[in-house]
Amino acid sequence: MESQTKAKLNGKQLQAIIAKHFGSDTVILQQTELHNGWFNTAYDLALSSGNNVILKVAPEAGVVTLTCEKNTMKSEVGILRFLRSQGVLPVPEVYAYNASFDLVPSEYFLMEKMEGEPYNLIRDAMSEREREQIEYEMGSYNRQINEIQGRRFGVFFEDGGNSYDTWREAFAAMMSNLLADGRELGVVLPAPYEAIEEEVDMQLQCLDVALEPRLLHWDLWNGNVFVKEGHVNAIIDWERAFWGDPLFEFYFSHMENSEAFYQGYGQRFDSPNELQRRKLYNFYMDLLYVIECYSRQYGNPDHLKWAHENAAAGWARFKS
Repeated sequence: MESQTKAKLNGKQLQAIIAKHFGSDTVILQQTELHNGWFNTAYDLALSSGNNVILKVAPEAGVVTLTCEKNTMKSEVGILRFLRSQGVLPVPEVYAYNASFDLVPSEYFLMEKMEGEPYNLIRDAMSEREREQIEYEMGSYNRQINEIQGRRFGVFFEDGGNSYDTWREAFAAMMSNLLADGRELGVVLPAPYEAIEEEVDMQLQCLDVALEPRLLHWDLWNGNVFVKEGHVNAIIDWERAFWGDPLFEFYFSHMENSEAFYQGYGQRFDSPNELQRRKLYNFYMDLLYVIECYSRQYGNPDHLKWAHENAAAGWARFKS
């Protein structure tokens, strides 16, 4: 998906990055922009050394992004390095990270190219049994992610303004920031902002049972899972990850309903309190999907139409 947040680099800039981190003798033989992402820019670079690397480039400084999208590249690099050190989850190795803006007007990092195909691109061609195997493995991996405990709720790297003692505080801040972004961008939502804030406030108490900060990928949809030979081979795009409530994960949202995933995870989360929490998280995501259209300016009227219709349906679900 094309987005105004995607920073485009030319061949000279790409070569300068490779020379800085792999030496001036290493040259790019072929470069391919990858289009499966929605926020950052990614390039598959074939090098004269014989291997391929992935370059991920953040939006240029000054480009409008949502509050929840600030400093996400630093977070992703930190999470990938942490997870690689654990040696359990299939994530790429980070080769280099540069936030100095010395070569290009964006942060970037270079990482290992993982083998496989994005699950969203091949799912329809797979048999039901093959899909069940992949989604079972996704559930199992998602459970392993969520079993990692943190000290505070919020961003991966603790920060006085973005980490919290309680999950209620953290989620309330996330919702407040998202609605503030929507107001700033002039987004028309399915109800007045004040009515949405009032309804959300009345339901926040259900979050008080979430006492342990757990690591969330928070974007573990089919496009961020690479499949090779019928199995999950890589989990990518960790920039949204944070410490929170596992019920906020994508596969527990109304967008998915995979029995195989639930079996792999080992839990369905369908008690009255859990369903109420999931309703809150669903509504947050419904708002995010439409508000981010105005910051990213996708230029796709069909997607914008879907996002508004989904937000309206989400508001109705939330109030039911």
